[in-house]
Amino acid sequence: PTPMDSLSRPGCAPNTLNLVFSKPILCSSIAANGSDFTVTGPTAVTVTAATGTCAGGLSSSILVQLAGPIQVGGVYNIRLQNGTDANTLLDECSLQTPAGSSINFTIADTVNANFSYNILYGCAQNTVQYNHNGANNINNWQWNFDGIRTSNLQNPIISYTDFRQKNTTLIVSNGVCKDTASVSLMFDNLLVAAFEGPEFACPNEAATFLNQSEGTITGYQWSFGSGISSTLQNPLPVMYPVPTTTRDETVRLIVRNSFGCSDTAFRSIKVVNNCYIAVPSAFTPNNDGLNDYLYPLNAYKARDLTFSVYNRFGQRLFYTRNWLEKWDGSFKGQGADPGTYVWVLQYTHVDTNQKVEQKGSVILIR
Repeated sequence: PTPMDSLSRPGCAPNTLNLVFSKPILCSSIAANGSDFTVTGPTAVTVTAATGTCAGGLSSSILVQLAGPIQVGGVYNIRLQNGTDANTLLDECSLQTPAGSSINFTIADTVNANFSYNILYGCAQNTVQYNHNGANNINNWQWNFDGIRTSNLQNPIISYTDFRQKNTTLIVSNGVCKDTASVSLMFDNLLVAAFEGPEFACPNEAATFLNQSEGTITGYQWSFGSGISSTLQNPLPVMYPVPTTTRDETVRLIVRNSFGCSDTAFRSIKVVNNCYIAVPSAFTPNNDGLNDYLYPLNAYKARDLTFSVYNRFGQRLFYTRNWLEKWDGSFKGQGADPGTYVWVLQYTHVDTNQKVEQKGSVILIR
């Protein structure tokens, strides 16, 4: 008779068992309903089918199908018995393997990657203590923190200086079974001061600032310059006093939360004394610091602007799409002759969305 030789090593939570024999078995002697076998162990196991890998009516292995996966670890036993076909197994010589032949095998426990964490809050840094119980002989931990940092410790400690949502993933294994768990971490002390505002403020026109701060905020302190302030979450539009000369103001927003933390955002705004777009009628490019350049004045509200300068022959000497880029009275590195030149200014007005084209002349004086 041919004894059961061995059992292929079971994987994690197996629902099949692969028996190996030292000599080929007659496929016709294998009970298709699996009644040739019983399995016993720490938990009940039901056999539902058995099939051979048959070639020429013979098979050297039998795949035993179970009703469900074995998920409880421990030592199990598979035993041969007389099946519903009234025999056990017959080898190629028609010799019957005795009933009661058996093999012990070990099943690893399934594992669970679920983990806990504890957050120590701070204004500049949050520290997170991650914890895993290591149950069922887990001996390998693979942590991934936001795809940036990793750890193989069972209970790592990770610090964060950016308090936006963090994603943590853990893969655990006991050498046979593995499992994965992920958590999206939300920090209650997220605090980011942010706002949008205009680049400039024209005379007698209100400047609107849009609060874009993040977090659970308990207090706001706005400072707009010129002695203007607010404690509103969304401040009212600001009307700046008209200055005698254009000046820069620094707008500051400080936000606070219940953890006693604060964050600050700054933005500069140019408070101008004139937003009427005009081109001078004369300029003196003599490098004395006075009226040395030709350009459209106060073009704060011009979009898609072009500015060109031509000589009396229609030759273009200067062209720009940036109103702050100025003509210094030269062409190809040489100073242009004193005299009259023609300029063309085109733009779209920001307020009206109307296209504007202006032409005029300018006198270059040396």
